[in-house]
Amino acid sequence: MENKIHDNSLQLYRFIRLVLGEEISDNQIARLWHMDVKNFNDFKKGRLPVPRIERLEALAEVLGVPKSLVFEVAGGGDAEKALALARSNDFRMLSEVLSESLARSLRELRAAEERFRAIMDDFPEMIQQISLSRRLEFVNKRALCRLKYSHDSILSKNLEDLCPPEEAGRVVHHTDQVIREGEHVLKTSMLTAQGEPIPVLLHSTLLRDGSGLPSGILGYWKEVDAEAGREVLQCFACVTPHGS
Repeated sequence: MENKIHDNSLQLYRFIRLVLGEEISDNQIARLWHMDVKNFNDFKKGRLPVPRIERLEALAEVLGVPKSLVFEVAGGGDAEKALALARSNDFRMLSEVLSESLARSLRELRAAEERFRAIMDDFPEMIQQISLSRRLEFVNKRALCRLKYSHDSILSKNLEDLCPPEEAGRVVHHTDQVIREGEHVLKTSMLTAQGEPIPVLLHSTLLRDGSGLPSGILGYWKEVDAEAGREVLQCFACVTPHGS
């Protein structure tokens, strides 16, 4: 099976060459960009996808162009058009490019969020996502069914509201630990809408946005004492939107 070619990477390499010219070698560009030479070679040939946002920001500094232009090309924009904008100092056009890039990024983010929620919703175990202040933002179908809550009623609560009163402090401490350490596991109980306790292991991991800042917490409630939940949670955290 042939390897996938990432057209956006080819376009971004084309932009790098248009800005820097042909006098500088690929090895020199890789060093300036603090990228492994082999990875750079794979990137220029389209074998690797465009790097993450922080790496694109670093590239903009290397090239001496506005970050918005690098983001535009990395998102599929035309390298020649971006170069013309970089040389024209037309701030109105630069603003338009940035606005278009932001709009496209928002559309892609919403699509990624919808895919993520669809995966979470159909997962056969209980999954929840909360804000950093512990407000429930998403609960999957399995959790709604098991806890016997309606969608609207459960989203009006904080995570500790779903636990016995004597466990509330431990749950708050648990989320604080996640924010500090990135993940944490707590043995506790969840209450159904009728007050029936369900012993669980709560595996939680910190979510970060595209800038690397904490944005929320993803939790996996396991009704049995099993470490498999941690692996599942880490897997889903990798596909969460940044952010997210």
